Amino acid sequence: MYFIGVCKLNIESKCMPIIQTPPAMLSYPALLVPRKNKFRPEDAPTYGCTLVFPVGADLKELSAAAREALDAKFGKDEVTKMLKASPPKLRLPFREDAEKYDPEKYKFYIQISSKDKPGLVDRYAGADGKPAPLDTSKLYPGCFVKAVLSVYAYENSGNRGVNFGLQHIQWWADGTRLDNRIEAADAFNAETRPEADLTSLTEASTKAEPGAALNDLLAG
Repeated sequence: MYFIGVCKLNIESKCMPIIQTPPAMLSYPALLVPRKNKFRPEDAPTYGCTLVFPVGADLKELSAAAREALDAKFGKDEVTKMLKASPPKLRLPFREDAEKYDPEKYKFYIQISSKDKPGLVDRYAGADGKPAPLDTSKLYPGCFVKAVLSVYAYENSGNRGVNFGLQHIQWWADGTRLDNRIEAADAFNAETRPEADLTSLTEASTKAEPGAALNDLLAG
């Protein structure tokens, strides 16, 4: 069971509830250019990413938001019944099958997407005191981010569930790259720049007539 807490949401509003995540490791980012769904190539490309939460991350508000969205759509008793079914008859956003990530450091992850390009900001403030626009080179698989998500329950083709939609991303901290890519400055050896030999230039200039270089330029 993934629902581990309660938070207050205005579930009577027609707008989707909005919630912020704790810091999570960024994986499979498509935040600058939308990506096609390889399982449904007929669908329009979407922006998105996977957020991988460290062991011990506080997911109470996320799980409570998901539960309240389900209760608002299907009713609390019906949701409880579907969750107790074996196997559960609801599709939930939290995944545990994160074998590719270090199991001692990470446990849950969620996959989020949006048709609209997300806002991207830095952790640190700009001149106006708000989070500064993000240098997108800081967004790589393995860095840490926070996300602002919408929460919605759905029923589609007999499938019932709850999911998170991507709104905005805030860069939070550097981490170990998951794609093993290194910076260009670390990929090459550097040599000391040679000092220019000005001897020949000096000798030529002392032998030339005054104004020769200018004359040559005008003549050309």
